[in-house]
Amino acid sequence: KWIPSLYRESETPQYLDCLIGRLEQSSCDPDEAPSSSEVEDLIENIVCSLQDIDQSAATQELLATADVIFCTLSTAGISAMKQTPKVTDLFIDEAAAATEAEICIPFHTRPDRMLAVGDPMQLPATIMSRHTADLGLGKSMHQRLMYDCGKTHIM
Repeated sequence: KWIPSLYRESETPQYLDCLIGRLEQSSCDPDEAPSSSEVEDLIENIVCSLQDIDQSAATQELLATADVIFCTLSTAGISAMKQTPKVTDLFIDEAAAATEAEICIPFHTRPDRMLAVGDPMQLPATIMSRHTADLGLGKSMHQRLMYDCGKTHIM
């Protein structure tokens, strides 16, 4: 399952098998070692076959079949990520440094659960627009939950 079908259907596995077979054969019988030009040719064939794989389709397949996806909040908003199926768990690292709007970027994946991790005493959420700050959108979700909800919190 973990090997994308686009890879399996390419010629890459055959070239890799051939290269590995030749190298294993030479470890048993040094006289059977492949020449450097043979190794270079096999590696060039591997590279060419990998370059023939449609990167967009490969990305989509990898995202659709992944058990875990690690990315930044901004990467979570790219079109390839928007086409991924629903995720079960969403982990957001450095969430205390992200504005509430940024935290919403990966919600298109419709997670069942979200864990936002971060230290609000480190980097604050950063915005460049004074107008946005005037609207109160310069806070991180951590900051709003910890200080604006009237609840006590323990660090």
